[in-house]
Amino acid sequence: TTLARIFAKAMNCEHPVDGEPCCKCRSCLAIAADNSLDLIEIDAASHNSVGEMRELADEVVHAPTISRYKIYIIDEVHMLSKQAWNALLKTVEEPPAHVIFIFATTEVHQVLPTIISRCQRFDLLPIPTRLIAGRLAKIAEAEKVKIEPGAINAIARAAAGGMRDAQSLLDQMIAFFAQDEAHPITGEQVLSLFGLTDRRDLDALLKAMLENRPGEVVSLINSLSRRGKNLETLFDDLLAALRAIRIALVLKNPGEILEEDPETVASYREIAAAAPADAVPVLLENLAPVG
Repeated sequence: TTLARIFAKAMNCEHPVDGEPCCKCRSCLAIAADNSLDLIEIDAASHNSVGEMRELADEVVHAPTISRYKIYIIDEVHMLSKQAWNALLKTVEEPPAHVIFIFATTEVHQVLPTIISRCQRFDLLPIPTRLIAGRLAKIAEAEKVKIEPGAINAIARAAAGGMRDAQSLLDQMIAFFAQDEAHPITGEQVLSLFGLTDRRDLDALLKAMLENRPGEVVSLINSLSRRGKNLETLFDDLLAALRAIRIALVLKNPGEILEEDPETVASYREIAAAAPADAVPVLLENLAPVG
């Protein structure tokens, strides 16, 4: 949705610079202030009836108020029924010259092929953790928020590839823990708030699993559970760590694929070297389907 707004701003900008919006003209300012008459955002999750789509099809014929284009952003577009799409199909096939549709969805496989074939399609990938961490560090510096690198990395990991989620999580951490300027936000505070598992606990659990010490595995998981850790997240982290160990075994330079710092990669190599040869693939094979 954020990217859709940026596209809209660029397409209606009065003074674009190499295709980028100037962010100073009246159109850019109106979109930024969320009061542009020529940018219409529709939530398909709550506006998905045939009648509403017919109204939309009737409305698009009207010219934009002040801008070059009248732009419709339809969010969660996969929520539209086949009947609703049929009401809009002719308009999507042959929109007026002054109208642009931007469809946003996280479930593109649920959108009708006849619609996808009439669109330019852009698939967004998760943002690498290190890029999210770098951006959060810049935001913290600009906002004069003291925060440890470990805390930034934990927030970036919790965001799972989403920059907007990462910024929301950073806001939460600032609201909870940035009251005292003398003490920076720590990695432990982030882990406790989001129920994430500390890297040291994760490494200890991995070693116990790979060295076939089931009693220690059960005790560690029980301890983490009592400390309020999210066990579903722990399971996902375990799978990701086992995959990382496997990659560290087969690649000379696994850092780029793993998107981890050199210390973490070295830890994976150390665990891999100590594990029996077939332990990692056997664990991956058995754990992957049972989450």
